[in-house]
Amino acid sequence: MQKFRSSVHKTRTTANIR
Repeated sequence: MQKFRSSVHKTRTTANIR
């Protein structure tokens, strides 16, 4: 569920989420 929390700064996780 860390991916959801990273949504806050998805600017950097944008690549990780995908």
